[in-house]
Amino acid sequence: MANEITVELNDEQLERYQIMQENGLSIGEAIDLIFYLRDHYGVRNDQLLEDRLEHLIIKKAKLEEEMKNTDNDLTAELQKVTAEMDVIDKLKDTAYDFEAKEKILEKEYAPIDDTYEMKVQAHKRGIKWGKFFNKIL
Repeated sequence: MANEITVELNDEQLERYQIMQENGLSIGEAIDLIFYLRDHYGVRNDQLLEDRLEHLIIKKAKLEEEMKNTDNDLTAELQKVTAEMDVIDKLKDTAYDFEAKEKILEKEYAPIDDTYEMKVQAHKRGIKWGKFFNKIL
C-alpha cells in the first residue's frame, strides 16, 4: 500500500528531484538510502573515533616514556654538573695551596681503569685471525 504526500520544494530541491527521477530513483528509495547511509556511516564514524582514540592513547604512553627517559638523562647531567661545581668549590677553598689543588684534581679527574667491555674489545682487536685460520687449515 502506497501513501502519498504533498511536499513543497525549492528550486534546488526540485532540480535534485529531477536528477533522481532521471536516474530511476524513487523518493522512497532515496529515504531508505539516507537512513542506510546514516546508520552505516554513523557506526563507521564511531569506529574511526575509537581507533583514533586508541592511537592517541598509545602515542601518549610513548611520549610519557620519552619524558621519563629525558628526565633521567637530565638528572644524570645535573649530577655531573653538581659534582664539577663541588670540585671547583674545593679548589677555591684551597686558595694558594697548589699541592692541595693538584691532589684534588688528580683524585677527581684521574684516568679510570678500563671497563670489562673495553678490555674485551682490546682483546678482540689483538687476535691474529690469519694465524688462527692457518692452524685450522
